Amino acid sequence: MVQKKSNLLLIGPTGTGKIFLAETIALLTDLPIHIEDATTLTEAGYVGDSVEDMIQGLVDKCGGDIALAESKGIVFIDEIDKLRKRCDSASLNRDPAGEGVQSALLKLREGTDVRISTTGGKKQSGNPTNIVNTSNILFITSGAFEGIEELVKGECQSGTKAGFIIDKEATEKKKTTQKSC
Repeated sequence: MVQKKSNLLLIGPTGTGKIFLAETIALLTDLPIHIEDATTLTEAGYVGDSVEDMIQGLVDKCGGDIALAESKGIVFIDEIDKLRKRCDSASLNRDPAGEGVQSALLKLREGTDVRISTTGGKKQSGNPTNIVNTSNILFITSGAFEGIEELVKGECQSGTKAGFIIDKEATEKKKTTQKSC
């Protein structure tokens, strides 16, 4: 039987134990975990940690065993709520910690092949690399998402539904409107 992974998002105020929870789960299940702070992530080529460095860190935690990292590894990314596009307008200035990092993280989460250094540490051009497939690596992200309570409260007061709650009347009204267009 093939098991499918489900990546996780933990939301809660600072200091509520999100990292501790992930570390405890990894410890109790004897699974390797690499913990990363999203605020240090940048696009490849910029100063900072690239998303590939997280996979290198996981492989290092597995003692270099790529098969173990691919099959049982956990990557925990904290402060994910701080990772966002910095400006809405098109600009000549690059945003090395914004959209490029988001795209790279999405690729990792969906499953892709990542090249990492065979010697550990940063990848250097011309040095040999290994390939790690991220399809079965569990990604857990967390953040405080300050202000989310007000956002949800405002949505509830305005009558807008969020999550899995279905407003049948609004759905039918939307269908009717779409047919008449």
